[in-house]
Amino acid sequence: MIVVITDWALGEDRLLAQLAAAESAGVPMAVQHRNPAASTRTYVAQAQRLKAQLSSPLFVSARLDVALALDTHLHLPAWAVRPADVR
Repeated sequence: MIVVITDWALGEDRLLAQLAAAESAGVPMAVQHRNPAASTRTYVAQAQRLKAQLSSPLFVSARLDVALALDTHLHLPAWAVRPADVR
């Protein structure tokens, strides 16, 4: 399985099209939603679009609140809270 990290600089339509193409090609993958420059509102909206359009597992980066609200997986960068604290 590969982990694909989102690059929103591509533009939303292109990013979603490329992710959909990878899924339809049968590539086993997970998607990590990462966009540290986005406002909370934008970040959540992007995560909702990813979750709605993809069947691959979705990880949100460093945002426990978003992961819980959207029922996704959580990726914890080295600088984020410790896994023991999340549990």
